[in-house]
Amino acid sequence: MRERYEHFIGGASVRPRAGRYLETRNPATGKRLAEIARGDEADVDAAVQAAGAAPIVEDRVIAEPKTLATAIRIGNPASWGLAKEALSDSSGWIDAVTDEEIVRGYRMLAREEGIFMEPASCATVAGLAKMVKAGKFESGSTLVLTLTGHGLKDPDTALESATRPVTVPARLDAVLAQLGL
Repeated sequence: MRERYEHFIGGASVRPRAGRYLETRNPATGKRLAEIARGDEADVDAAVQAAGAAPIVEDRVIAEPKTLATAIRIGNPASWGLAKEALSDSSGWIDAVTDEEIVRGYRMLAREEGIFMEPASCATVAGLAKMVKAGKFESGSTLVLTLTGHGLKDPDTALESATRPVTVPARLDAVLAQLGL
């Protein structure tokens, strides 16, 4: 395993301008795993929360968070202070996305890339789409998104988002006809 991970900007590994890193450890053993580049004012950082569960965006505890993205349906995150510190240190920004924007990102990833992710990860994609439309990035920028949750973590969204599959008799001619072959 590599000892240190830099920022990935413009297709290349780039040291953080302030030269600071965050140490990562295995939560079960406490063993040091690696150092991750930590951004500051000169680096860009962005975060996205679901609109119905966006305590950091709204700067208040959300007593009853509501979003289809169950993994980020958190009204009072334990890492709130660290998130605010990272946001401040990086001169970054944070925004909220609606469930509709999340579902658009969910469907786009499946349709265009063949990637099946849970809605919480698709909030990142929805946030990127929103930020691109708002002109937050220079044309030609290389952007890296972290998508951590497989779609099977939330099968209900997959079932609700999918169209009804076409059924054909279990015969080769029927399958070929359906495929237009």
